[in-house]
Amino acid sequence: MKLTLPLSCALVLAAGASFAVFAQDAPKPEPPALADLAWLAGTWQMERDGTLVEEHWIPPKAGTMLACGRTIARDKTVFFEFLRIEQRKDGSIYYVAHPAARSPGTDFKLTSAANGAWTFENPEHDFPRLIRYSKHADGGLSAHLEGVERGAPATEDFHYRRAEK
Repeated sequence: MKLTLPLSCALVLAAGASFAVFAQDAPKPEPPALADLAWLAGTWQMERDGTLVEEHWIPPKAGTMLACGRTIARDKTVFFEFLRIEQRKDGSIYYVAHPAARSPGTDFKLTSAANGAWTFENPEHDFPRLIRYSKHADGGLSAHLEGVERGAPATEDFHYRRAEK
């Protein structure tokens, strides 16, 4: 069957219009809310080479989640930090780290939240520039950090399990 140019153009325009209507009707995904991170609440631990690393997160309430973390080596606390994840008035979500209780903290903006992984970034910071918490089907949790240390790319990974009660 041979189509004339005007008929071909009309079919293309009709198809495009149908797609535009479909695209407008498609629901927009809801932006992430702090409540979606409630699975992070609780005490998480990992041990590596005799060093214990732990984080304790309290559930989201009033726009914040709060946590403390510490690293223990040879029966001595060698590192600690205070953490918070907050949903700000404009709806944006930030992870704020206070290593060794330093104030002010360092802000990392939520850049992605999908499939149980929450990624926070601050490209102006040295290490880390990226912090990603990932929920695992087996109940575990990974924290992945990326950045630059002493001028070279660096990463660090933590593989946590829920602490025994």
